[in-house]
Amino acid sequence: MRYLITAAAALSLAGSASADLNWMNDVNDYGYLWQNGLPGYSDLAQVSCVPTSWTNSLVYLQHKYAAQLGSVQIVQDGFSGWTQTALTLRSEKFMNINYPNGSSPYFELTGIEDYLISKGAGPPTTSLKSIISVPFFWPPPPDGQEMPQWYQSGNPTLNDLHGWLAAGAIVQLGIAYAGQFSDDGSPAGHALSLVGVNWTDSNGDGVVDQNENATLSVVDPDDPSQGYGDDGMQATGPTKLTVMDVWDGDDGFLQYSYLQNLGDAHQAFDPDNVATATGCVGQATAVNIVGSPSGSCCVITGCDVLTETQCSNLGGFWAVSSSCDDCPASCMGDTDGNGVVNIEDLLNMLGSWGACP
Repeated sequence: MRYLITAAAALSLAGSASADLNWMNDVNDYGYLWQNGLPGYSDLAQVSCVPTSWTNSLVYLQHKYAAQLGSVQIVQDGFSGWTQTALTLRSEKFMNINYPNGSSPYFELTGIEDYLISKGAGPPTTSLKSIISVPFFWPPPPDGQEMPQWYQSGNPTLNDLHGWLAAGAIVQLGIAYAGQFSDDGSPAGHALSLVGVNWTDSNGDGVVDQNENATLSVVDPDDPSQGYGDDGMQATGPTKLTVMDVWDGDDGFLQYSYLQNLGDAHQAFDPDNVATATGCVGQATAVNIVGSPSGSCCVITGCDVLTETQCSNLGGFWAVSSSCDDCPASCMGDTDGNGVVNIEDLLNMLGSWGACP
């Protein structure tokens, strides 16, 4: 059983009100990390859908915004890099995943923000938005802690999800299983990476009717790959697209139904071990790249927090995700502030040769 780690829904990033909602990212830009193949003891892998799904989405963000991110690596390339990212995210330092309940809304949201900051890609480089539906907000934050300011209460809609994808964000979904609860009383469920939205409002009433065949395309960390090797023990790619039927329920939630794999951790993947999962979409958290990463820029006259390009234009030494306290002590002739007097400093001097303005 997979447990719902959080129930957050992303705040609008210019959500659309169009009657025809069609958007599809390239699924091959997403990771195909399989939660049941993560190292460590199997019980923890069973409840690691959230960090695994986040990792698969971060792979897309790294691909899409490679030029803007420059030397910043949100997630390392390759399967081993993806695996390390998921293990880092599920650690106590970030999402604090534990068996049998997984994580919580507080630890997921603060965890992903802290992780991005640690990589030099936190706000204002990134924009994070989230809404938590009140019935899914459990357990509450630890004593003395508060939820991030970038979340609100509410239910995600198909218009929201389409708008966030179209704005270039990655979107994480949290689905609750109908009538199932974890040991701490929170809704049992699963986490997914949203890839596409498809809906035509055929009767023009603004309601996603069940007979209108609306769908969400996702990467499911329970079955993210088209291949699992000869022994079925490791996802080998390429990334697999899973399609969910969705419609507006009478309770105000977006309902879903799809065929889900029910494999167990550290067991060979069995494509026939499936069942129909039903419930509601109670989560959607969006992360978008809205600026260039900033870091400490060390120059001979001091230090400031600048982008890599800004620092380079000043002839400084730039370090992502570090403090000005990390700048080396200045010395005579060290024009770029990197702690060494060498040919680069001479070139900086010659480049500035001439009359002062």
